[in-house]
Amino acid sequence: MLVGNGRRKMRLRRFILTGTSVSGEIPNEIGGLLELEQITISRNRFNGIVPSSLGNLKKLKVVDLSHNGLEGNLPESVGEISELLKLDLGSNRLDGRIPESLVHLQELEFLDLSYNHFANCGVPLFLAEMPSLRELYLNGNLLEGQIPEIWENLGGILGLGLSGLGLVGKIPPSMGIFLRKIYYLELDNNRLEGTVPEELGFSDTLQEMNLENNRLSGRLPFSAKFSARFGGKLKLAGNPNLCVDRELISAQESSGLGYLKFCSKPKPIKPNAVLFSFSGCSSPAQSSLLLILGLFLTSLFID
Repeated sequence: MLVGNGRRKMRLRRFILTGTSVSGEIPNEIGGLLELEQITISRNRFNGIVPSSLGNLKKLKVVDLSHNGLEGNLPESVGEISELLKLDLGSNRLDGRIPESLVHLQELEFLDLSYNHFANCGVPLFLAEMPSLRELYLNGNLLEGQIPEIWENLGGILGLGLSGLGLVGKIPPSMGIFLRKIYYLELDNNRLEGTVPEELGFSDTLQEMNLENNRLSGRLPFSAKFSARFGGKLKLAGNPNLCVDRELISAQESSGLGYLKFCSKPKPIKPNAVLFSFSGCSSPAQSSLLLILGLFLTSLFID
């Protein structure tokens, strides 16, 4: 038990209990600790549900219940902790939908819901209305769907984890346009396709990017200088149709891109082939006009 049954109310402000292998359920009575500003009970063996009474603790700034065995739905009442700065529920067994009430956490800077069983709700659109977010980790859930266009109001994000979500479709160029302060980006182990948007190379702060094990294709659009910044932290393996320019590898051996295949150079188009190519649908008059134009241009080059 975390809270006794006595009538005397405790004025506890911080409750920190990590890595002690304590087991059992988190009692609903914890909602009576009205002065509590931090509860960190990560890396233990707590099970059962997240008590809805947490919503009573209006002074909470930090809630870290990560790395336990908590299960069931995340209660809507968590969205009532209006002063919350950090919410870490990663590595539990929570399921259902991510509650939309979290949008009321307008001061929230850190949100980690990774490695739970949230499913079939997509990357929540309401995140676009949480501009204070600095770190967002949803990895390892089965949210599915496409990456939404929600990044315009999230320009302060520093770290973003969307790996292993079952995402499909293309990487939105808007991520590179608006996430200009980001230093850590994970989109690996999804089913993303299409080309890598060149806008991802706009950031001056990005230090680690993982796009491994998707279905990306085409030419890698980054410069040698941009790629060299990452060392081995630009991860692109598992995209067999992705290629890199030979010049990029030779110019910067430390780019860590040697495992990618080289892009084939496009064959040059011969000018004469264009000038004298007639469509099977062209009329005799059109063909004659093209022939005269070709002869005229040829005479100019000879002169």
